[in-house]
Amino acid sequence: MDPCEDFITPTDEYAVGKEFNLFPYRPTEPHGTEVYRRRRLPADENVGSIRGFDPTKDFTHTRAWVRIEKHIRIGMNQQSQIFGLSIVKAPLDERPTTEQQSLYHPVGSGQPVTWNLVGKAVDVEYASGSFMGVKQIEEAADGRVCREHAAYTYYRSLGKTGYPHIMPQFYGTWVMEIDDSLDEEGFQMNRYVCVLVLEYIHGYSIDELCYREADEDEGYLGKLVPACRGPLGFQRVDDTWTNVWMDEPTRALVIKKMLHGVVVGMHHGVQHKEANPENVFMALRDGTNNTDLDELRVVLLDHTSTQIWRKTVNSHFYGRTHYLEKLPYPPHPKQRCSVMALEDFVGWWPPAPEDRPGEDLNEIFDAWMLSEGVFGPLEEARDVEGELQGKEWPHKYAKYSTLETLDIIEAQEPHETRKKALREVVIPKVLSYWRMMKDEGQVALGDREKIWEESDDESFEEMSSSLEEYTMYLQGRNEFLEERNRLLEEKLEALGWEESSAGSQRSLLNSQPSRTQQPQPQQSLSRPAQPSFSPKALYDEYLYSIGIDSAKHPFAPRSYSTIPHQDGASLEGSSRSDDSPSPPSAIRRGGNRIKKSVQWQDREEEVEKETGVLV
Repeated sequence: MDPCEDFITPTDEYAVGKEFNLFPYRPTEPHGTEVYRRRRLPADENVGSIRGFDPTKDFTHTRAWVRIEKHIRIGMNQQSQIFGLSIVKAPLDERPTTEQQSLYHPVGSGQPVTWNLVGKAVDVEYASGSFMGVKQIEEAADGRVCREHAAYTYYRSLGKTGYPHIMPQFYGTWVMEIDDSLDEEGFQMNRYVCVLVLEYIHGYSIDELCYREADEDEGYLGKLVPACRGPLGFQRVDDTWTNVWMDEPTRALVIKKMLHGVVVGMHHGVQHKEANPENVFMALRDGTNNTDLDELRVVLLDHTSTQIWRKTVNSHFYGRTHYLEKLPYPPHPKQRCSVMALEDFVGWWPPAPEDRPGEDLNEIFDAWMLSEGVFGPLEEARDVEGELQGKEWPHKYAKYSTLETLDIIEAQEPHETRKKALREVVIPKVLSYWRMMKDEGQVALGDREKIWEESDDESFEEMSSSLEEYTMYLQGRNEFLEERNRLLEEKLEALGWEESSAGSQRSLLNSQPSRTQQPQPQQSLSRPAQPSFSPKALYDEYLYSIGIDSAKHPFAPRSYSTIPHQDGASLEGSSRSDDSPSPPSAIRRGGNRIKKSVQWQDREEEVEKETGVLV
């Protein structure tokens, strides 16, 4: 029998009119990109199963029943299958509202949502990955689900999903039960697919309304050219249409709302790397309440690339709070964005150079951002509020903070608070690395991950770090120290160090202080550091890698009775050699330094301030 005869196409699998069970599901922490820790699928996980999902569990009161109403994007080699769906039956028991919007409307009415929602199914059966193994494809798919789920639930916990926010309304992550083939005994077999249920956006993306003008320069996409400069129809709740002119002021309004949403995310430690014309949508409807709006609403979709700072590797080192979260209000977009940062949107807004010949686009864009009707002057909103003396905010623009305020806040932080943060964040991590690498018997990556996960430091277990990269660094550093130790031993032997030290030790033990002489503490001879890692050495090396003077923050670890103290200052006190491997912030591979792609490192803050590039 031809195996192709049994193959079910995605169009048939997700056919309009088919109904499915949805079971509540909570994915693991985000993973799958370089900013998050890798989370391998369990070795005993069956192919085609969902991580941590038990289909034999009783879902009588928690499952939902849905029907596919239309296709939005269905096909082979797609990372996800997207379709419109309706709620046939809502679950009797729902998850907390901090995790998802209720499938009942009004909430608590007992009536399920009557308008269409969107299902985004991450189905490995139709995913692209011809050069990957089955387990790799499933792990990549799991990572996409976990990253997007993390973004939506984080915003949901902040109360910032749905109109008027830039994030669509989120109705939870579910597992869809799909009827599969029959087994050898003729019984129906099922397979399971993760589905994110979202608000249906009745509108258009910027990319849909434009085309790219070809450019002769290789590597340059060319400007966006709006294909519709006249009226554009938006469907209303009563199925009538409202026309909106896509002129330059309207296009600039869309960018304004997008940038406001992005800096609001920054204020909560979120980086929207997915902000591009394909994912920026505009609509005239509030999908949470199914009501019409008088002004365009901007929504950002596809959050598989969105980064939540407190869940990243770097937050493990620099602390769970991102520095922009210290501001009283979101950072002013003028200090976070520039024409260069919006190069993918050039032609939509800001204008392309050929559209404004002889004019400075940077000046045009800056003047636009600082205008009263956009983001207002570059000033601290908290200071303006102080002058208002309790009166209402009189300006059209929202409240923003400046990076100068951040400098003041950080300068006013008590020294003891910063010292405590250093002890609680940096030192425990360095000691944990040292304990991990000292056990030479556990060399397998799985064993190292086990040590990692079983660490007694809660934040160490929760936030984790890039194990592969730091392991490479430590291995290189170990080889470097072994070589230096060998050379030092050769020099000591040449000087007859062993004989002289033995004589000194015997002399010290046999000598007795006189009655009139103050007793001196017994001294022990220093010995060459062993080819392992001392906590102080790793601590100093780590502070060096992030630009902190270790002399101002001396090594003062918490008590660890199982760890022998080993100063190692005799080796680490010398100046850094060019042969020493690079710290984790720039790991050396094949002689070349590879810059980590995370753009949140504190050492880049000054660059961001000077260039104004949105990161």
